[in-house]
Parts: sequence; structure tokens; C-alpha cells
Amino acid sequence: MKILHVRDLYHAIDGAMQSIDEKRRQLQQIRQSIRQFISLGHAFTGEGGDAIRNYYADCHIPFLTYLEQFLADFQHTLTQIKQAAASLESHEHEK
Repeated sequence: MKILHVRDLYHAIDGAMQSIDEKRRQLQQIRQSIRQFISLGHAFTGEGGDAIRNYYADCHIPFLTYLEQFLADFQHTLTQIKQAAASLESHEHEK
């Protein structure tokens, strides 16, 4: 018979959630820096400057958006797992 150590599971989920929160804050800072860089039109003129700005706007911003959404979905899933474990544990105490 397998035994679920709920306290250890909660601890691991809480640690993962804190780590994800930190990563999301870092991603927001990166996104802000990239947007500031993209808005430096006067500093990077010509075709090369346009190409560099477009590269960051077309590649990095969508990737950061995807990654932020992935992390948000992952956090939601972890919350659901924690709630399911709590529900399972409360049902065990009722027996």
C-alpha cells in the first residue's frame, strides 16, 4: 500500500509556488527591459536597428508571454493538487 505524506507534498508545492512567483517577477522585469529597449528607436536607427528591435518584439515578447502563461497554468494545477490532497485527507479522517 502506498502512503501519501501530505505534509511533505504541501511543503513541496509551497516551495514550487514560491519559486514560480519569483520566476514570474523576473520575467516581468525582463519583459519591461525588452519593451524599453524596443522603444529606443532614436538610439538604433537604420535597417539594422529596425531588425534588432523587430527581433526582440517578434521573438522574445511572444515567448515571454507563453512562458508567463505556462507558469500561471502550472501554479493553478499545483493549487488544484493541493486542494485535492486536502479533500482526500479530510475524507480519510471521516472514516
